[in-house]
Amino acid sequence: MAVTLNTNRKLSAFTLVELLVVISIIAMLLAVLLPALNKAREQARFTICKTNARTIGAAEMLYSTANDGKLVLTRYDKPMNSGLYWAAQLWTVYNGLKSVPTQNDYRNSPPIKRPAWLVCPSLSHFDAKPDPGGCTGYSWSDVRFNVPPKYPFWLQNIGYGRNTTDQGYYQPGANVNKPAAKLTNFRNPSNLVAHADSFYMDFFAPENIRSTTDLFLPDGTRNAPYDHDTNPSGRQVEYRHQNGRALDVLLWDGHVSSVRDSIVDSYSLDPIPGNRM
Repeated sequence: MAVTLNTNRKLSAFTLVELLVVISIIAMLLAVLLPALNKAREQARFTICKTNARTIGAAEMLYSTANDGKLVLTRYDKPMNSGLYWAAQLWTVYNGLKSVPTQNDYRNSPPIKRPAWLVCPSLSHFDAKPDPGGCTGYSWSDVRFNVPPKYPFWLQNIGYGRNTTDQGYYQPGANVNKPAAKLTNFRNPSNLVAHADSFYMDFFAPENIRSTTDLFLPDGTRNAPYDHDTNPSGRQVEYRHQNGRALDVLLWDGHVSSVRDSIVDSYSLDPIPGNRM
């Protein structure tokens, strides 16, 4: 049997021009879709951040209910156990533990697991130096300090800070002993900031001195972040949402709000204006 081959048939293939056209179309589609996808991702992170803030508020209320209406101390230095911040105490009561874990030696053992509700999904690395004295209140992203065992800051690398204005603070070494506050003593809790996106465990702004907390100073200039060495009075909250212009704040009535550019333009930081507790 004879077999004949059709040698006149042309092989089909993409030409170089057709290939370039396809690549160009794909590139244009990506250019159109990527901004929308990035915006959707950031909106999802923004939503998760608000949920985290609400959880912090729930933990605050749990602690208050278990302690005769008193709010958690922002910092509590027990004898031989320095620097127990609010986050560790809230984490403990939220998880039904009887005492706060104190060991946090990153060099020799993995850290106690951080709760997801204390880590903002939009947290970015903050370029500053840790306090050489051992204070690790910073909450940088993906930064772990080699903390000596005597400094039990096992929950420092988080994404939120607490408004410390007139809050309880017990630090004998610095001669600070403010009693625990009660929510019932606060004026207008729905307008009073409790927590906010921050790269520091707490932020301090007595009588609404905005230079310690805000993105912009009263004269409209951008405030540099807080740094022990270069800018000790700088901004301590982090505007990490909406292209670096917005942050989430938890108010003491339990609701969460988003703020652009300046906290004090929208809310109060002083529980009892003009009347120190």
